Amino acid sequence: MKGVAVIKIILVMVLIIIPGCLGLDLKRHPISYYAIWYPESTRPKVEASHGTLFIRRLSSNPMVDSSNILRLEPGNRITHIPFSRWKASPPQMIRELVARDLKGMGYFRQVITTTTRLPDLVLDMHLHSLWAELLDRPYAHLSISFSLSRLIKGEEKLLFSKSYEKRMALKDDNAETLASSISLGLMETIEELEKDLRGTLESERSQ
Repeated sequence: MKGVAVIKIILVMVLIIIPGCLGLDLKRHPISYYAIWYPESTRPKVEASHGTLFIRRLSSNPMVDSSNILRLEPGNRITHIPFSRWKASPPQMIRELVARDLKGMGYFRQVITTTTRLPDLVLDMHLHSLWAELLDRPYAHLSISFSLSRLIKGEEKLLFSKSYEKRMALKDDNAETLASSISLGLMETIEELEKDLRGTLESERSQ
């Protein structure tokens, strides 16, 4: 009986100690938050020669619409980087940067993300992938598609659709390096998008 009592006491002590240790571990490893962001361009604006552009909500692969910072490991196993989170959901941060940059471009008379009346143009976006790939060597992988439509009497006419994909080598697989690479990849993507939108609308005007 004494032996059973001793075992019970030991189990109680273990149950008390384990949560305490976990608490200490969390204090030793606080959560760090990261943003997808880069400075706004200082290049001169072009002439505002087109009407109102409405940027619809960015749809996404449900896997990436999360605060977890993801990594793709061998065997196509998706995990997340421990003790690291996105500051906001990636679709939200990306949509804000797309709106900021297209507004700064000056090509549209107005760029809006909410609307109470029909705009002239609608930009749709879908985020396919946003994670670190840890396969042969570490890469940051960003894949996003855009489509531009013109509203004619309430009906949408598709003018342009394209997917953009960036794979950038990483020096390591930590969250800070990934966030920096993803931000750079998004900046390059939006610069390409701006040129494609301008070419599409100039081609439409010349028809």
